[in-house]
Amino acid sequence: MFEPNNHSAYKIGWKDIPEDIKKQVKGIVEERYPFTVVDNEVRQVDEWERMSNNFRVKVSGDGNESEVILRKHIALHDEKSIELQTRILSFLAEESFPVPHVIPAEGKKDFIFLGSNYYQMFKFISGDHYRGSHKELEEVARYIARLHKKFSHIPFFDDVAQKPKYLTGWTAQGWNTIFDIVSDKKTYFDATIMNYKNLILDSMRAIGSVFAKDIHVPVQVVRNSLHPHDTLFENETLKAILDFEEVNVGERVRDVANACHRFVRQFAVHHAIEHNEPWQKTLPEGIRIFMDAYIKENSLDPEEMRFFPLFIKDELLRKLFRDISRYCHEGKSEKLEGGELEKKLGLLEESLEIEKAFKLLFA
Repeated sequence: MFEPNNHSAYKIGWKDIPEDIKKQVKGIVEERYPFTVVDNEVRQVDEWERMSNNFRVKVSGDGNESEVILRKHIALHDEKSIELQTRILSFLAEESFPVPHVIPAEGKKDFIFLGSNYYQMFKFISGDHYRGSHKELEEVARYIARLHKKFSHIPFFDDVAQKPKYLTGWTAQGWNTIFDIVSDKKTYFDATIMNYKNLILDSMRAIGSVFAKDIHVPVQVVRNSLHPHDTLFENETLKAILDFEEVNVGERVRDVANACHRFVRQFAVHHAIEHNEPWQKTLPEGIRIFMDAYIKENSLDPEEMRFFPLFIKDELLRKLFRDISRYCHEGKSEKLEGGELEKKLGLLEESLEIEKAFKLLFA
């Protein structure tokens, strides 16, 4: 538990791309934006890109050289979604919150449609992802709290609420059907799921016994699924929070709790690698740092604090249920491949340790 995963690499690398893709990017930049590409310099970010492809381009315009990011959207497929995300970025920028700045295309449009994809251009922001230092953990918790405060008065709440939900809930019957399907352990995925059956069932029972009651926690616009690769830092100072495709309406505590897990686990990973400190020591320390910094900016009510660890479990069960259901019922395993199944099951194991530490800290 609390070992490096695919969100732990914090240094951002840039890779060369084939000439045909470079030519395509160059054409988009020069034909649809008021720029010329300098020295044919086009590179792509060298990390797993699930929501988009991001190209870093050196450009010249009005006699000045600069760098931009041309973003090819993968997850967003319609104009309404692009427009809503752009409105969210504009709202946050007007609120002086650090987000990427959109560069308009021809006709002052915030995006273009070409082939079968939408593209947007952003000012380049230097930096790397969250590494996991004490200062960075405080910084990111503080800004997540500020983000929630700003989202609590977003003027187009109803438009965000109409988006399809980022995740839907799980059911006990649905999980039991999954266990019936994988019980013969025909594949590696089947066997792995069955190995974690008791953990999943225990988590379901813990959540079900509480969520069956009438829980009253604040619901608002939230970022959803924040993790270290959604941040840019320079000299331990947050430069921007990235990628707002998954913004929706949900429980504030769910958003805080899952961000706490993602960023505190990287705090533990960083200290294990850099300082040889065991996670048993750094986990409660990280939780305390994160929570203190968040609460100074945006208080949580007693019910949110009481059920904080259960929202971590529930979010992980939702993700596992979605991905495993697709595998069992549609034969689609891409969300389980490349260590993703093991990663999410490992995170569910970690949630037990977070619950223990959280209860000791905030009993």
